[in-house]
Amino acid sequence: MSANVELIQGIYAAFGRGDVAAIQAANSEDTVWRVIGSSDYPLHRPLQGRAGILEFFTLVAQHEDFSELAPQSFHDAGDHVFVLGHAAYTLKTTGKAVDTDFVHVWDIRNGQVTGFREFADTAQVVAGFSA
Repeated sequence: MSANVELIQGIYAAFGRGDVAAIQAANSEDTVWRVIGSSDYPLHRPLQGRAGILEFFTLVAQHEDFSELAPQSFHDAGDHVFVLGHAAYTLKTTGKAVDTDFVHVWDIRNGQVTGFREFADTAQVVAGFSA
């Protein structure tokens, strides 16, 4: 297993423990996190740096109650790691359930994450959020 895959697996493990500090430490100061989707949801915008990661997880805690975040496969592509998985959560503001597969794309340079992009069924999220 590559060092890049191990780095990303460690981030998912930290998420499972609620260890945002460990996630921040695995990222560069200029990292950019993006959930690709409509701007009609608070998490669907770029967040930059370690402070942006803290904001990301603050927004997750405010809006989403996870029952599952399951990375299913990790694919090493040099400076990128692609993760295929499944997520299920409830939107706290409306009680609507979200159940979606995802692709996470992690960009890595010098042993640190420099970028994260999530591709999932964001239309489901926006519909549930505005319901």
